[in-house]
Amino acid sequence: MKVLMLTPLMKMGYGVPEAIASLARGMAPLGIETVVGCMDSDDSFGDLTIRHVNPHPPLVLDLALFFDLASRAGMKGIQEWLSFYFKSPQHAPGLYPEHDLFIQLTKLKNTLRWMMGEEVITHLGREYYTEI
Repeated sequence: MKVLMLTPLMKMGYGVPEAIASLARGMAPLGIETVVGCMDSDDSFGDLTIRHVNPHPPLVLDLALFFDLASRAGMKGIQEWLSFYFKSPQHAPGLYPEHDLFIQLTKLKNTLRWMMGEEVITHLGREYYTEI
């Protein structure tokens, strides 16, 4: 299993980077590979896999808000409905990964509709016709 942790910077002396480093080091013995994505870092965390990213701010903000929403809604594990944002869509074991962007976007929108208690869109056309 791999885990991606995002933070603006990984520099010694700041609380969040030190907490992330502690979590990453604690996951390694459990067989969980961690990658830290950040915009700036120093050499203080040389034992960690750090990838420098230049995020597109709205994209990162969308993901942060959706992950927070999922967490607050009690959703755990893989969030397939967020596959729209990733090159390699995540999926539950035994399921086929959906690579079609339009289907991924529909899944994202329908999950948000479901969370709000709204009717999901099926594209069946049944809502356009009345029975005779």
